[in-house]
Formats: sequence, structure tokens, C-alpha cells
Amino acid sequence: MASDPVDKTQFQTLAPSYLTVNQLPYSQLQGQLIASTLGDCTSLSVLNLAGSAGFHARRAIVDANAALVDVVDISAEMIRSGQSSTEKRLGIEQAKRVRWYEGSLSYPFEIPNLQQEYDVVMANWLDIVRHLKPGGKSIGARALNPKVGYLSAEKKKGKYGMMVADVEEKTEVRGKGLRCLVAALTEPERFVRTSLEDSMLMRD
Repeated sequence: MASDPVDKTQFQTLAPSYLTVNQLPYSQLQGQLIASTLGDCTSLSVLNLAGSAGFHARRAIVDANAALVDVVDISAEMIRSGQSSTEKRLGIEQAKRVRWYEGSLSYPFEIPNLQQEYDVVMANWLDIVRHLKPGGKSIGARALNPKVGYLSAEKKKGKYGMMVADVEEKTEVRGKGLRCLVAALTEPERFVRTSLEDSMLMRD
């Protein structure tokens, strides 16, 4: 398998401060969209791909009453941060309804102990087809468009707390181009991720 285009070490310093990204206007808008789309998930299983610190996973438990949420993320540091935050916010017993798995989504992934199918999958990734039950629900929030001025890192806008820029070296993996995100935290943080080109440009 080819090496992963996303550098996992970037999250070692980002993980602690990333918890505050949920306070940004962009994140609050995205969170409201996700919560309203989840609806009632009582007795349902949810897969959250690229789940970072578990913001949407906790929404699935608290707002939608999901029975189980499995979070997959590339960063062990982000997972540890999410586990700690989830236990503090939900309590130890409720936090057991959220399970965490380390894995990259840049290529087709095989993760031991991950369920074969889920009622709901949250992500903009082709792999959801492999894990979504027939008749299940797929949720993906398309809220970052680098072509609009208020999200352009080059134009120094960042009106909603998140900016998008192309990385210097163009790379594509399975139709996903690398993008650099700039989060306006206490200290601005830059990190690179892969994203579906059509999703980033709001194309259907």
C-alpha cells in the first residue's frame, strides 16, 4: 500500500487545542446541521468516519440517542483527546456507547472489530457504501467551499473561524485532493487533510 499522504504527526500538537474548534461559528453551524439531520437514532448504530475529537459522535448520543457510535480517525492523539472529553461530558457509563478506532481513510480501510454495517454513517467518503445498511442514512455536511471569499486563507477572511487553502504540492488520492485548513483558535492552527473535490466545491 502507498504511504498515506496525510502526515499524522501534525495532530500531536493540534489535538489539545482542537477541542476549542467546536466554539467557532463554522463548527456551530455544521453541528446544528448534523444534529437536525440525525433525527431520532434510538436503538440505531452510527459510524463516524474522520471523527476527530468526537464532536458529532457526542451529538449522536446526546441529541439523537444513538445506541452505539463508532469513531474512526487517523490520529491517536485526537482519539485520546476525544475519549477524555467524551468521558467528562457524558460520564463514564454513557461514554461506553462511543468506541474509538485509529485508521486512515485515504485508502480503503480494514479495521479489526469494526461492525460490518451501520444504520447511519457520517462522512463524505466512498467507503460508507461498504458499511451502510440497506435503507440506512448517510450524512455529510458540505460547509467548506474554498472558492468563496470568506473561507479563503489567501484573502485572510476567516469570517466563520475556518479558512481553506490548497497545499503547495498538488496531490490526489482516490479522487480526494489535499487541502490545508486554517482554524482560528487561540493560536491559528494549520493542518492538512484529504477531501472529495466535488464536496469541497459544492458540486453535485
